[in-house]
Amino acid sequence: YHPGASGADAVAVSVLERAADTTTAGAPLDRVSILLAGTGGLLMAFGTTAGPVAAWGFGVLAVLWLGSTGYGIWLARQGRIAEHQRWMFRSAALTFAAVTLRVYLPFLFMTLSEETGYTLVAWLCWVPNLVFAEWYLRRPQRVSGALAA
Repeated sequence: YHPGASGADAVAVSVLERAADTTTAGAPLDRVSILLAGTGGLLMAFGTTAGPVAAWGFGVLAVLWLGSTGYGIWLARQGRIAEHQRWMFRSAALTFAAVTLRVYLPFLFMTLSEETGYTLVAWLCWVPNLVFAEWYLRRPQRVSGALAA
């Protein structure tokens, strides 16, 4: 079992579901992929040889990922769809850490040592994604001039 494969599956399923604008038909795939990848990520965090800073980075990612997804699902079951969508946006930002890691890691390995690069990427793969998601969700909504008239 390799959690990275489930992470890639979760990203692919998430993107495809959004592109197809599905509601509940494909949602179980999302849940299963994120449950497997999040649990695998948490197990990997405990077993990493990259040190405690990397372990904490990947561990916090896994907990936040599972938590935001679980809470989003719970909100949907309560019929609180607007809140559900906001929490699933956070979950998607954390899911995208699988992609961000693969983008950053080669550059970090080339410019820093492998050990330092891996330690940094444990945080860089998800913190900027989550900061962006929070900014996006909290930004003031603007009404365009055309719509206001």
